[in-house]
Amino acid sequence: AGIAVIKGLASEFRIAIVEPKDYYEYTPGILRGFVKPALLPDLQVELANVIQGLDSVTHVRGTVLSFRSHSADVKLIAESGSG
Repeated sequence: AGIAVIKGLASEFRIAIVEPKDYYEYTPGILRGFVKPALLPDLQVELANVIQGLDSVTHVRGTVLSFRSHSADVKLIAESGSG
């Protein structure tokens, strides 16, 4: 549902996805993925692939600390291999 909302709103709004992971995970199915690892590629999708072509959508690797009507405080997560 989250991906459908992003795609639906992208033509009218600038959207920042704040997510610590680089992928979207279909959580209700993840236990099945543990039992049948071959299913994991169908349960996890790279965010870059999801937002490809949606110029008004960006992915910020981090966690929202506080939220206001038009802004948020975000704790950024360092890229692996940096620092």
